Amino acid sequence: MRDTVTYEHRQQRRGRPGANTAYRRLEHHRFELSYAIDAEAVAFEAASDGCFPFITNLSSEASELLSIYKAQPHLERRHATLKGVIEAAPLMLKSDTRIDALGMCLYVALLVRALVERQLRTAMRARSIASLPLYYEDRSCRAPTAARVFELLEPLSSTAISAGGELVARSAPELDPLQRQILSLLDISRSAYRPADRPASRTPKASLA
Repeated sequence: MRDTVTYEHRQQRRGRPGANTAYRRLEHHRFELSYAIDAEAVAFEAASDGCFPFITNLSSEASELLSIYKAQPHLERRHATLKGVIEAAPLMLKSDTRIDALGMCLYVALLVRALVERQLRTAMRARSIASLPLYYEDRSCRAPTAARVFELLEPLSSTAISAGGELVARSAPELDPLQRQILSLLDISRSAYRPADRPASRTPKASLA
């Protein structure tokens, strides 16, 4: 780096200059950078371009290790699901047992979502289905998520009317073609959405003497 200094003289006070006018000298610095290419360093970096240190205790081939490493972001997406969709958040609990129970419930919820996505995507590949019209306006989706599947199946409900412990009427939900296809891919029978033949019996209330 080179520093070039230039000087400038200016009056200390305003007005027309005269014989007794006082001046002050100002310095102006101009910095210039000079550089040169280190050919040896460039050649060394070019030879290691695309390489990075990878430390592991697995005794696998380099290509397999790289594949495992690249799959890491897919696993980390479950953290976003756990904190976002499932809404896992810090809570004040009275005992370690309750902490373990809550953690188990959150884990099961996350596991169910993961298994739904795995089953659906595996069935799509087995049946050579490239995508499903899961998005709004029937836009195609190549990697269905459990959140969207639950959103599509949530409105389904069955109604059973009973009087005096006897079933009077029942109605099953109307499934559209997309909902039927999802249930088929998930290997879920449509009978799961049919109302029971008999209403659930009520437990008699205990009377106080």
